Amino acid sequence: IKKGDTKFTFVSAHGLEVGDIFAVNDHEDNSYSGARGYTDGEYLKVDNVIGNDVYVDGMISSNYTLSTTVVFNKMTNLTTASFKDFTIIGNPNTSISTLPNANGLGVVGGLNCVLENVRATNITSVGIMLKQCYNTTVRHCISELDAYGASYGLSVFSCHITLIDGGRYDSSTHGISIGGFSGG
Repeated sequence: IKKGDTKFTFVSAHGLEVGDIFAVNDHEDNSYSGARGYTDGEYLKVDNVIGNDVYVDGMISSNYTLSTTVVFNKMTNLTTASFKDFTIIGNPNTSISTLPNANGLGVVGGLNCVLENVRATNITSVGIMLKQCYNTTVRHCISELDAYGASYGLSVFSCHITLIDGGRYDSSTHGISIGGFSGG
């Protein structure tokens, strides 16, 4: 499978239908970057299906050599939600070792989600976290650095198509962190 392709040809039944979201991941160590051990992967939306040919919306962004380390997973139980106009106030005495209790708002497995005018404060780990989401909008949100020093203002882990429009993301480590995660 080559970067820029718009079609996957499966050798057997795949179970994908138009509109499905699926992940392709290469779990080979360092398949994306040897600098930090990142593995390659992306989420794709099915645009059309003709037999064993699956056409995707957009183009494939990486090269994949089919092997035992390349895995295709249909994303199931995705949730569509909107979060608007509220504040999350964390407990500044929460230790980062008590994850996920040290996080603010976390959206996992989101589809077409919108976060707007959300404020996270007194968070000891991640103010706002997106993980394994597809087509998410983050608009005018704020993750405030306080005396306790949140590690990450906004973290986007293994997501595809994310629009960040305005806002402020303070932290002691990374205001905005984009990347994969273990098990990505």
